[in-house]
Amino acid sequence: MSAHLDVSELRTVVLADGRRTLGDTNVARRVLVRMTVGTLVILAVVVAGGYFASARLARHEVLIDIRTLNESVARTLVEPTGDRLLAGDPEALAALDDAVRGHLLPQTAVERVKLWTGDGRIVYSDEAELIGQTFPLAEALLDVLRAAEGSRTGVSDLSAEENRLERSGGDTRLLEVYTAVSTDGGESMLFEAYVRYDILEQRQRDILLSFTAVGLVALGLLAVLQFWLASANLHWLQRERARMSRRSAEAVEDQRRHMARDLHDGVVQDLVGASYLINAGTGPLRAAGHHDAAEDLHGAEASIRTSVRSLRSLLIDLYPANLRSSGLRAALLDLVDPVRARGVQVHLDLPDDLELPDHLEVALYRAAREAVRNAVHDGRATEIRLTVRPAGGRVTLTVRDDGDGFDPAAPVAAGHLGLRGLADEAEVLGGTLAVTSAPGQGTELRLVLPR
Repeated sequence: MSAHLDVSELRTVVLADGRRTLGDTNVARRVLVRMTVGTLVILAVVVAGGYFASARLARHEVLIDIRTLNESVARTLVEPTGDRLLAGDPEALAALDDAVRGHLLPQTAVERVKLWTGDGRIVYSDEAELIGQTFPLAEALLDVLRAAEGSRTGVSDLSAEENRLERSGGDTRLLEVYTAVSTDGGESMLFEAYVRYDILEQRQRDILLSFTAVGLVALGLLAVLQFWLASANLHWLQRERARMSRRSAEAVEDQRRHMARDLHDGVVQDLVGASYLINAGTGPLRAAGHHDAAEDLHGAEASIRTSVRSLRSLLIDLYPANLRSSGLRAALLDLVDPVRARGVQVHLDLPDDLELPDHLEVALYRAAREAVRNAVHDGRATEIRLTVRPAGGRVTLTVRDDGDGFDPAAPVAAGHLGLRGLADEAEVLGGTLAVTSAPGQGTELRLVLPR
């Protein structure tokens, strides 16, 4: 090789990159990004939906809980002594007050208790200032009184006069529940409890946290499943495209083999037969003294023989017979022997035990033949290195020469379509073809194909 090779002047042009066809890492990256974005969108929708669902569920659960609590207190503490409470019996009021202050207020979320009569008078409250005062009852509460059963819940209207003391407690919102209580004397009263609103918010947070945790786990499992399915589909698609590419290459090779056989058994044999006939007619013409006619026939015979040699060279190009019978190494040795005979140093390096599918051997041979031919006829090279190296799932052919070189980025001249044909074949097989060269700096052709 030339010792003064100036690498800085070399240019590399990728003529083919079939990995884009078979799905490279960029495809996988795009799939991953799209799935990640989709998963984040789903997560946002799930979290938003979970928030509103948890708010509704928390409100429903808390209202049921405080209604159940209020009804339980009304039935156990108020109803048994309802007539006495209604009459203002101090002993009954004291017993109720002890139960409310000793157990209900400290042990539950209840903030205030009121016991109403049907005319809006407060018979009892843990706030003594309210006892005996009268306030108008809302129509909804009067409906509960008339029904003499059931309960009603809602958010307290702290702007109402009867709730002025609740306003002073610093709470901006309270939940209230009214339960109808019937006395033994047939009178109806309302037992009202005010509950801190923060228990609703806390319950909402607990439900949202549980929902989010379960949702994230489920979403994570779904995302893993999606990624696995996408990866499996992508690998399947790559395998199918690789398989189809191999079948396409094999079909092309079959066509070339049939074409070579048809040409050999048909046109070539006809031309050889014609040359024999012409040669057989040359002798009698000379014997008869028709030397000019004999020379013309001899010229025609030479032209036919030249055509036969060209056709046989074309047959080798279409389908080298020794490649299938003897393998890639033998075919490459046959390729470089005539070049060595012309004084060119050729170094051939490939493993002895290299085994490749037929369509890959043909593709590598054709690329090597094109590179060697260009190096000798166009580049006037004196030294050529031809290397075949398998690595992992790929096989690489490298052909370097010390010839004249050229600008690989320049437009291909008319009639010089060898590299373009190699690039098309590499594209179909899912491989890459790159040429590195510069005027006066030799040439390197590098073909990488998936095995």
